Amino acid sequence: MHPEKLSPSYDKTVSIELPELSIKLVKIVSPFEGEGEIHMNFHDIYIVVEGKATVLTGESLVGSKEIEPGEYRGEDITSAAEHSIKKGDVFVIPAGLAHKVIVKEGKLVQWVIKCRTKL
Repeated sequence: MHPEKLSPSYDKTVSIELPELSIKLVKIVSPFEGEGEIHMNFHDIYIVVEGKATVLTGESLVGSKEIEPGEYRGEDITSAAEHSIKKGDVFVIPAGLAHKVIVKEGKLVQWVIKCRTKL
């Protein structure tokens, strides 16, 4: 399930969707903990406009389910590393890396760019 379906705290205010690229301006209000995700065919790039959050990354997902070809969701992340992101940061998540976003206080506003690994 996509984060926008998980919580009223998740708001896509601008969205451009193309087969090879998507660009979204996303506002997430605390408290928010997204599902663990893996995208096999897309890299994620976060550009933080406002606020702060924690991004967990790791090897794989606990309870992983393929929701569509190359897209996986799960409850949690195995061997998770914790990364803090804040206004002005650019954070790249390579295709195949498990990740999830947590906003504990305030809000996070960020551009989320997904670019296909193969054109």
